[in-house]
Amino acid sequence: MQKSRTIKFDLLTNAKDSIRQAVELMAWKEIGTEHGRLKHAITHAAHAVELLLKERLRRENEALLWENVDKYPSLEARTVSVDTAVSRLRKIAKIDITDGDVDIIRSLRRTRNAIEHYEWETTEGEARLIVGNALSLAFSFAQDHLGTDLSKDFKSDDTWRALRVERICRCAWPSN
Repeated sequence: MQKSRTIKFDLLTNAKDSIRQAVELMAWKEIGTEHGRLKHAITHAAHAVELLLKERLRRENEALLWENVDKYPSLEARTVSVDTAVSRLRKIAKIDITDGDVDIIRSLRRTRNAIEHYEWETTEGEARLIVGNALSLAFSFAQDHLGTDLSKDFKSDDTWRALRVERICRCAWPSN
């Protein structure tokens, strides 16, 4: 009998996996339907942004990941919401998260919640803009506050080129 291998995702690896999923959905038209790709790209991008915020919070102090720090490190306890993560990063870690980025984060959370828990309707252009803003935020946050270039993971194959050619939004994408 073959021994089962362990599956493990730390916060950053988990975020990178979700970023990869979002980018591939936007780059490769062969995956599902256009509307399905957009919906899933948004949820993957939202997941990634949340995990990147939590990874930076973890680097400040792992106990800050828990809603109630007295319950650290119990996996039975709830981790912080995105709003709490942003607040703690700003107040405790002294991270400069702009009001514009906070607006993107909150809008992304609301959109993801609508997709996952109720109904969701938007235009294709707006959905592309949501994904583009989320990925742009994720790439810049990871670079500026985690010292990680997320875009390099896509440059070993044609994914990055396909994504840039697709031009899913009018936002600035990381160069090279």
